[in-house]
Amino acid sequence: MKRHTSLFLALLAVVSLGLGVAIAQQSDQTDRNRQDRGTSGGVTNRDMQGGQEVDQQINQQLQQFAQDPKTAPDKLFVLLNGIGNQMEIQLARYAQDHSQNAQVKRVAQSIVQDHTQAWQQLQQVAQQVNVQLPKSLPTMKQQELAIFTALPTDEFEKCFISLMQCEHAKDITKFRNVAQTAKDTNVKQFATTILPKLEQHARMVNQVALALGLPPSDIGEARTAGERMGGSDINRSGTGTDRDRSGTGTGTGTGTGKDRSGTGGDTDRGGGGGGQ
Repeated sequence: MKRHTSLFLALLAVVSLGLGVAIAQQSDQTDRNRQDRGTSGGVTNRDMQGGQEVDQQINQQLQQFAQDPKTAPDKLFVLLNGIGNQMEIQLARYAQDHSQNAQVKRVAQSIVQDHTQAWQQLQQVAQQVNVQLPKSLPTMKQQELAIFTALPTDEFEKCFISLMQCEHAKDITKFRNVAQTAKDTNVKQFATTILPKLEQHARMVNQVALALGLPPSDIGEARTAGERMGGSDINRSGTGTDRDRSGTGTGTGTGTGKDRSGTGGDTDRGGGGGGQ
């Protein structure tokens, strides 16, 4: 009886030891998965703790910016762009590693590559305007990232592309304005340099959005309309050949047609032009 008991206890010890090893291995694998998730765009507990330190750093800088209203807008642009740039890079890295859609992967790869280069340029600008860019994301951005990376793959792909649509539309508007209004020449040059890449990304993202069944962004159409402001469309007060203009036309003689108050041109013009 004692022998059987001893054998049973020995067997139980072996099973317990094996179970303990298995649990330890599973724990190590879980830790490795968390680390992999963090390096590919996910969020770890260490990241969340770092976010609180970043929050304090950002608040301190904002207080400093407020003391000099003349330089504050340029500095705020640099700081916020640094935060947004990091967010997009981390999301795009996650998309590269986890997306199953080839088009989404290509967009993510382009964003990682170009935004990383932009980050390097922004670091130089930040030093020139005395802004300290955070090395990690603030708490709120960490939480947003955690939400996105917890989604199922197909849902994440759509949310990622939709977010890139929104962020690039906002960035394009912001960079266009900063390229014209920034007081610091380094900030102005940075915005001017990066803007074409943002517009390129917006077009790429819009194409993938359509392929995924998402509504298109109108940022491209808005830009085209703006470019036509100096062209030859109808109803302008400048020169040209179309109808209903108050500017000059293309003719040379005194008009003989109806409803003219000036010389020459098509009907209903108030300026000069050639008659019919």
